[in-house]
Amino acid sequence: MDDSGTEEAFRNALKNGSRLTIGGDRLELLDAAGTRLAAIEFAAGGQLTARIDCNRGRGTWTSSGSSHIEFGPLALTRAQFLALKVDGGIYEFEPSRAPK
Repeated sequence: MDDSGTEEAFRNALKNGSRLTIGGDRLELLDAAGTRLAAIEFAAGGQLTARIDCNRGRGTWTSSGSSHIEFGPLALTRAQFLALKVDGGIYEFEPSRAPK
C-alpha cells in the first residue's frame, strides 16, 4: 500500500512551517503567509489528534522536558481533493437525499 501522498503532506507541512503557535493543548504549524499547515491537539494519557492538510489522524506523544516532544506513529487518513484540469475547479460532495 502506497502512503507516499500522506507522508509527503506531513513532510511538506514540517518543511514549509515558519511559525508555531501553542494555545492550551493545541499546537499549530503555519507557513510564512499565516496559512495553517498542521494542527495537533494533545490529550491525556499521551494521545493526540492531528489535522495535516486535508487529512486527520491519531497518534501518541511523549515529552521528557519543557522543550522536547516526541511523536509516535501517526495513523492518518489519505484524503485527496478531486480537481478539474487546468485549475477548472474542485469537486464538492454532499450526502444524497433519500427518494420519497
